[in-house]
Amino acid sequence: MENIPIDIAVLSGVLVTGMLYGVHLVTFGKVLWVLFSKTHSRQSGRVHLMIATLLLFAVGTAYIAVTFRHVLDAFVWYTGPGGPTGQLTQISNKVLNMVSILYIVQTSLGDGMLIYRCYIVYQGNWNVVFLPITLWVACVVLGGFQVHTALTIHEVALLSTSELVPFTTSALSMTLAVNLITTSLIVGKIWLIQRQSRRLFGSDPGGRMLTRAIVIVVESGAMYTTAVFVFFVLDLCSSNVEYPVGQCVVQIIGIAFNLIIIRVDQGRTAEKTATRLAGAPNKRSTALPQYIRKSTSESRRSLSDPDSTMSLPERVHSCDAKPVLPVVVDSSSTIMDISALESGKTTLDTV
Repeated sequence: MENIPIDIAVLSGVLVTGMLYGVHLVTFGKVLWVLFSKTHSRQSGRVHLMIATLLLFAVGTAYIAVTFRHVLDAFVWYTGPGGPTGQLTQISNKVLNMVSILYIVQTSLGDGMLIYRCYIVYQGNWNVVFLPITLWVACVVLGGFQVHTALTIHEVALLSTSELVPFTTSALSMTLAVNLITTSLIVGKIWLIQRQSRRLFGSDPGGRMLTRAIVIVVESGAMYTTAVFVFFVLDLCSSNVEYPVGQCVVQIIGIAFNLIIIRVDQGRTAEKTATRLAGAPNKRSTALPQYIRKSTSESRRSLSDPDSTMSLPERVHSCDAKPVLPVVVDSSSTIMDISALESGKTTLDTV
């Protein structure tokens, strides 16, 4: 198959990237509305999300600006031999290497947020994310070597040149591995919680919600993973189509991350669903199974009945509430640890 010319590949990449940047801009605006309009959001969590969103959008904006400058250099201002193709194949060009640096920064941010999300879902278990972190660090180091090597090549060359292939191929394979591993770990955690929920409650009160959460995680991660996979295959084939695909990856990272935040606001993310059903504290957890709310309400009425002649432990055992994990409700409510009541102590925890 004949390879497409480098000038057509670069111009096609600028066109498609511009369209994706528009999508990135729209989702960025939606995320700003979500983070600033939701007064019930935790302040610390909102700040972290805002910093990550701003960084991804800033790098995406800088990337498209530097890419446009590179196109202007090649098609407008360059008057040397070879025309636009001669300029675009100068692999040691500083503007071109700035494009590569921004790509490395954006992919590092995207992979880092995937690892962080996996770390949160597994409640801070470093053993789970050790391998993804190792691959992430190795990918960043390889990216640095790639840029350094490109700056030393003072001849006409493409990204598929033999000096760069070992670095680009290795870095792309590690990025792809990080995506697949972290996404699989998150989906596996949700599936495990679904099994535990079915075993604890004798039914599956959150089954539909967990299934939807798995779909959301897979769909959101599939955008980034698919783009990296296509980039990886094209790099192995030494096709110039890798230029526009690589440019698209930078914007897709920001879009995928923004979509996750938007889904969080809608209460359908994997992290929120998994944490709620696992019984971990979550200030925004409101979607409790109906029979748990009912049983808890009946338990409170029985415990607070002033006309009852039973002792406090007897009243607790007389309640028909099923033994469940600590109930998590809205921030305007409180939860009662029933097990503490059996020892004669009442514990109210404001969420």
